[in-house]
Amino acid sequence: MLEVFLVLLVIAAVLAFIYMKWIRYRAVGQTEGVCVEVKTECEASNGSPYNRQLRGRDSRMYRPYIRYSWEGREYVARSVAAYGRAKIFPGDRVRVLVNDEDRELVKII
Repeated sequence: MLEVFLVLLVIAAVLAFIYMKWIRYRAVGQTEGVCVEVKTECEASNGSPYNRQLRGRDSRMYRPYIRYSWEGREYVARSVAAYGRAKIFPGDRVRVLVNDEDRELVKII
């Protein structure tokens, strides 16, 4: 009986993970865009501003901004993901998922 409960619990956890991973960002389609800018973001420091550098950690994140056209209109949207290492640079062409509710938010695929 306990084994059945554990199996059902594992299945529920997997389904919850899939739901959160795929439903959270609701896309209406995909298109191609061009990176127009990459902004550097820093997380708030706790304590000394040099703590992370002294430990060998860098708190900078790089968030791309993508220009794309959707349904006859042009948008400049920020990526939902920011990267710890710059992966996308201005001028790079990327495929993006267009957000269902906010056209100024894209997911790079």
